[in-house]
Amino acid sequence: MKINKKIFLILLTSALFISTNSAFCALEYFYSEPVFYRDFSKDGKVGLLLDKQRILEPIYDDIFKMGDYHCTVKNGKKGLVYRDKIVAGPIFDDIIELDDFCCVVVKNGKKSLVFKNIIVTKPICADITHLDGVYCLIERNGKKALTCGPTVVTDFISADIIPLGYGCVIVKNGKKGFVYGSKIVIEPICDDITQTGRFSYTIVKNDKKGLVYKDRIIVEPICDDITQTSYYSYIIVRNGKKGLVYRDKIVTESMYDDIIHV
Repeated sequence: MKINKKIFLILLTSALFISTNSAFCALEYFYSEPVFYRDFSKDGKVGLLLDKQRILEPIYDDIFKMGDYHCTVKNGKKGLVYRDKIVAGPIFDDIIELDDFCCVVVKNGKKSLVFKNIIVTKPICADITHLDGVYCLIERNGKKALTCGPTVVTDFISADIIPLGYGCVIVKNGKKGFVYGSKIVIEPICDDITQTGRFSYTIVKNDKKGLVYKDRIIVEPICDDITQTSYYSYIIVRNGKKGLVYRDKIVTESMYDDIIHV
């Protein structure tokens, strides 16, 4: 008896689909970019599967999802898994989600910051706050420090730290500094710092102005005035003469009587 090839393929696909679903019918599964997670149970305990490969053996009382993390629970303590990386076993008293890629772990009342699969700080912090983007503010003994992703940018200092655009302003003894990413662009020596473009910031020191673009000081604070003329263009004025800055480049120094944007 001749079997139609098309019908045979349909029957085979259906059989495989039923078989696969039967094998995993007891599984609770999640999708978390960019990997596929599955939980499975055995003898009342829980483990973790990643693409059918065991990441954790079924020895835990519970496993629950938190952003890109999975938290493991055993004997009242909590552990942490980031995607397919085991960050720590169940040694923490609590775990607090800050974002999909960072969280706080608590042990003996002290807090540590975790960024992805890296424990950034030891359990010495009294408080940890998520600022904008990849920045976190950590506090200890009344002093503050700034982290950017897995990097501790500043030491614990008696200062205030304020998000500004894609960076942060550090305020110490009434003076301001600027951090962009994991780099301290300028120490707290400025009287004021304001955002003047998407990636541009005006710094003021002793009534003189300068310009920062991302993590670079393009113009030192020596100008009498800086005016934005377009999204990326700035006219810098010094001693009555004008120059031009475009993004992170000085097109011309302050040497012209006037510059007209057209």
